Amino acid sequence: MGLRPEKRMNMLQEEQIRIAIENYVRAFETLSPESVVACYGPSCLFIRPERVTAAADRESQLKIAEYLIEHAKASDYHRTEFEGLDVTIRGDRLAVATAEFIRYDSGQKEIGRFGAAYTLHKNDDGRWLIAVAMAYPPSEK
Repeated sequence: MGLRPEKRMNMLQEEQIRIAIENYVRAFETLSPESVVACYGPSCLFIRPERVTAAADRESQLKIAEYLIEHAKASDYHRTEFEGLDVTIRGDRLAVATAEFIRYDSGQKEIGRFGAAYTLHKNDDGRWLIAVAMAYPPSEK
């Protein structure tokens, strides 16, 4: 007795979303704004405790990516790991992914930790892209 078709579809979508988040993290590690922006939908909302920023086009998204990358470079950023990735499917084209992200410098020392929730939308080409990125303080351990 195998899995029901809808269960198999959810598992496939969940794996695709996990890959999309992994690709986003690896894109950021390139420190290339264009690579980062390729992971966003045509418009994107960025939410942080201190502000909400709407990026309705690629030019706005590039400015945000450039800012984030410059900030990372100033900390000698090298790579990111994430833990506790949780994916919730919300229909055929919507999902939410949450995790805690840990950034390291070139000496492999932890330089930052934050929680993030991403709302992803599946485009007409079948790619999961970030529509909302929300960063928040890390969970208390």
